Amino acid sequence: MSRVEEDTTIHGVKQDILMFPVERARLQICLPMAILAAACIALYGALIAHKYPLWVSLLMVFTICFCITAAYNVMNILIVDLYCSTPATAMAANNLVRCSLGAGAAAVVNPLINKVGVQWTYGIVAGNLLAVTPLLMLVYAKGWSWRRVQAGMQI
Repeated sequence: MSRVEEDTTIHGVKQDILMFPVERARLQICLPMAILAAACIALYGALIAHKYPLWVSLLMVFTICFCITAAYNVMNILIVDLYCSTPATAMAANNLVRCSLGAGAAAVVNPLINKVGVQWTYGIVAGNLLAVTPLLMLVYAKGWSWRRVQAGMQI
């Protein structure tokens, strides 16, 4: 059997991804987007605080939305890849956590702006995003080996 025949995928059949580093494939897109989003969030806070022209702030909002959406979608795909036997359950749990964190952040942001100011508030939001980035880096570095150990394979 040739190499091409061995690597052929069949539509509608679950593929075994145990021998493929799906974490690295997904997170190599997600990590730069998360870091760029954090930088843009901090910059946006400075732009708003110093009252730059509206078009500059809108450009930052567009960049932030693009980066966060890209990172979120890639992480969703990774979750479905890792829990392919129950993707609806995995997505439901992910959405529950995401919406809960979003509600908490929305409740905290206005009092925080009133207490420390706009620039510091957006700096704190960006810092929180950067604070969890090492966890993504850890999954990038160790995720594949953890998955193989969990499946009972030797590394």
